[in-house]
Amino acid sequence: MTDWTDIHPDFTDELQKGWEQFGLNPEEIKEWIDVGLDPEESDLFFHIQSEGYEIDDIKEGIEQGDGLLDELRSQFYEKSQEVIETRITKKTRMNSSERDWTNISPEFAPEVVQEWKSRSFEWEDTKDWISSGMKPNDAGFCAWLRDEVKVDSDQVLNYEYVEDLHEQYQDYLSMTQQIETNH
Repeated sequence: MTDWTDIHPDFTDELQKGWEQFGLNPEEIKEWIDVGLDPEESDLFFHIQSEGYEIDDIKEGIEQGDGLLDELRSQFYEKSQEVIETRITKKTRMNSSERDWTNISPEFAPEVVQEWKSRSFEWEDTKDWISSGMKPNDAGFCAWLRDEVKVDSDQVLNYEYVEDLHEQYQDYLSMTQQIETNH
C-alpha cells in the first residue's frame, strides 16, 4: 500500500481520490507531482491531458524553459475562474429573482407571498399565473384551478370565460364552508 505522503507531504485521502479518478497509479501521479503539479491540481492534470499534452511534453518544456506548464496552469485557472464567476452570477440572479416577489407584482406583500407558498406555488409558478391574468390575491383561486379543475396557467390564459371560473370557485367555497359548518 502506498503512503501518499511519500509522494508529497500535503497529500490527503481526498486529494488521492482526485488523482485516482483519472485512472493514474501512484507512480504516474508522483511523476506529475515531480514535474511541478501540486497534490490539489488533479483537475489541472486533466486540463493538460484535454489540451493534448502528455508528461513528456511537460518535461521537454521544462528542459527548454518554454514555460508550457505555467502557460497551461494560467489557462486552466483563468477558465476555472470564468466558470465560477458564471455560476455565481447565475445563482445570484436566480436567488434574487426567487426572493423578490415584487418583481412579479408590487402587490406581493409578505403575507400574500406566504399565501402562495402555503398553497405549494413556487416563484416561477406564481409568475406564470399572474402573467395569465390572475391577481396577487388569487392564490386560493389558482390553487383550486390547478388542483380541482386541473388546468394550468397557460390554459387559463386561453380560457375566454375566466369570470365563469371565478363564479364556480365562489360556489365551491360556499359549498365547502357549508360542509364544514355542518360537521
